[in-house]
Amino acid sequence: MYGQGYAVNWCYSSEEAAGHYGFVFSELPGGTENTYRLLKSSKPSVIAHENLILTQPEYNTKVTISGRLKSERFARYAERYPDNSDYAVLAGLDVSATVNVKGTTGLDNPNEGKTITVTAKVTGVSASDADGNYTEQSVAPLTELTLPADEDTTAESVLEQLMTLPVARTSKQMHGVLRVRRCPMAAC
Repeated sequence: MYGQGYAVNWCYSSEEAAGHYGFVFSELPGGTENTYRLLKSSKPSVIAHENLILTQPEYNTKVTISGRLKSERFARYAERYPDNSDYAVLAGLDVSATVNVKGTTGLDNPNEGKTITVTAKVTGVSASDADGNYTEQSVAPLTELTLPADEDTTAESVLEQLMTLPVARTSKQMHGVLRVRRCPMAAC
């Protein structure tokens, strides 16, 4: 135990970790190899997922970095005894730290706490008819989403939200066009 002659050590390689049993990062749910796997940033444009490379923002920005730790040695007991909550912690303990990254202006973000409205719909095309013609069909209807103005919102993140709507989930046609209009709340 820390404070009883033991200390916390950080190992940077498998050679350094040899003979030590500790906690390692395990995969986070919802991530992909194109987004995050082990470390997730709440603002990847400021602190990147995974390698945590810093890009100084214009404004002071709070960033939360999340991960999941598991015991290399004892995580297997959680699988063997799934009803034991003590072992469950050893198989996956969610951890996070929030840091404040100083911006180039030294000022706080004027958009913090404000929202924007995104109006979007996803359309696709039907299978061709006997004459080879296609018709447009709605995959996700015209929908208004309210998002934080101080976050990096991409067309991909809007599409992900739209595709979780019940109407979108029932559609079999997933190829389509995303039309996004972004405007401040006051202007919409």
